[in-house]
Amino acid sequence: MAAPRQSLEKPAAASAQTLVDPTWLDRIHAEALSVLEETGVHCRDEEVRRLFEDTGLAAFDETTGHIHVLPPLVEQALSTTPGREGFFVPENAFGIGGTAPFVFDDMTDDLVTPTLSHLAEIARIADRSGAVDFMARGVLIPGQEVAVMDTMSAHCRKPLYVAAVTDAGLDRAEELYRQRGRMTIQFSIINSPLNVIPDMIPPFLKCLRQGLPVYVSTMPMAGLSAPYSMSGLLTLTHAEALFGITLAQLVNPGIMTVHAGLPSIANIEKNYAVDRHDAGVDQLGQGDPKKRFRMGQRQESGHGIGRRQAGHGHGRYVDR
Repeated sequence: MAAPRQSLEKPAAASAQTLVDPTWLDRIHAEALSVLEETGVHCRDEEVRRLFEDTGLAAFDETTGHIHVLPPLVEQALSTTPGREGFFVPENAFGIGGTAPFVFDDMTDDLVTPTLSHLAEIARIADRSGAVDFMARGVLIPGQEVAVMDTMSAHCRKPLYVAAVTDAGLDRAEELYRQRGRMTIQFSIINSPLNVIPDMIPPFLKCLRQGLPVYVSTMPMAGLSAPYSMSGLLTLTHAEALFGITLAQLVNPGIMTVHAGLPSIANIEKNYAVDRHDAGVDQLGQGDPKKRFRMGQRQESGHGIGRRQAGHGHGRYVDR
């Protein structure tokens, strides 16, 4: 039976202290539960299928390959997921994120490939800055999971978000977590809309069984992989995150699991570029914006902290 749908009457206006009326959030949650029950998530992984089906609260459709999840199973999973008070990153925290593939050197105007030295400098800036509460890698350094984690941990004492999918990377993540704590492993296990990524399931399950906190990311893009409406985009984002949270709790009840919905909007007037506001780049940047953002287009999705911005040298980290 589908989750009961709430009235479509407009709720009372939100107070000055709230951004969104809680009634709207309740409706998004109810509709996300309906999506998981009625549409389900495409996943033919045998182990994941068994984990859900063994609960008696989910069913696999052989014809579509979708796992349909009943609302009571999701609510059960949420009841075992640690609450916000147990997480080691404070609310409304600012941190370093993204995976910028280039470092912009504003002394030479060159885009250079990031190195571990660049990453170490970012980590030191994060460690010193009172405005930064946590750090993810910030730049893309392929094929060096262990070295990236070691560099971040060596130079930043704050909470870390790290990426690990290889056995070596996951084993090193476990060692670091036992030594320093305050680490979360980032995973994207769903390709929007509602398709599990098969190759991501084995490392995700291993990480859960190692007892490492996980960050379940889902990144639907309105107009391409999600409805072009705010309510539809949020509903899909929430449904995909709830599937990941539920799977995590089935494997290891009580494991810290971060709901990491990262929705965006495709702007067809800008060749389907991601249309997001990036306060981090705009507010921290200095000087002529045309000089800061060269290469013929504005960098709207940068997530790094530039060296010159923080008063340490002459580089800037941006996404391309």
